[in-house]
Amino acid sequence: MPHPQRHRRSRSLLTLTALAALLLLAAPAAAQGPLLQGGGTGQIVIDPGGIEEIRNAGGNSIQERELSGVIEGTLAGTFEERARGTVHRTGRITFRAELVFTGTVEDCGSEQHTLVLKLAGQGRSTDEGPVTEARVRVVGDERNTLDATGQGTVYQDGTDLTYDLQYRCR
Repeated sequence: MPHPQRHRRSRSLLTLTALAALLLLAAPAAAQGPLLQGGGTGQIVIDPGGIEEIRNAGGNSIQERELSGVIEGTLAGTFEERARGTVHRTGRITFRAELVFTGTVEDCGSEQHTLVLKLAGQGRSTDEGPVTEARVRVVGDERNTLDATGQGTVYQDGTDLTYDLQYRCR
């Protein structure tokens, strides 16, 4: 049977170790800037040559697309996007994408930065182009030149887009 005094010391040591680890993890979070709200608009350029149909199955078209564009507002600059999605025979669209933004981020200094974002969304195909909504988030990536976190929503209607986001500059 373990000695009760040793068991208490062992538990105390584990508690102190866990508390120290928690403080170390919380320190960077406390050093973050305030939570900011933002948004803006943009224009997407869809190069018809940048659309590649991977396969067609059961009336569904699986495609890869390369898009580019400009955005204004909280994020001001340009972007390049690589998306992979399915245009279902019903007109429904589902997709995932990586977007590389280059420009300025409001309240994060005036320098040009690069941020990598991931998107996942859905929508529908119309005669005027896709109408979609996607969740977007900043991801840790070696190409990032700004230490920031954030997430939001991007709405696309044809080649026009609007976005809303919450973010922190560190």
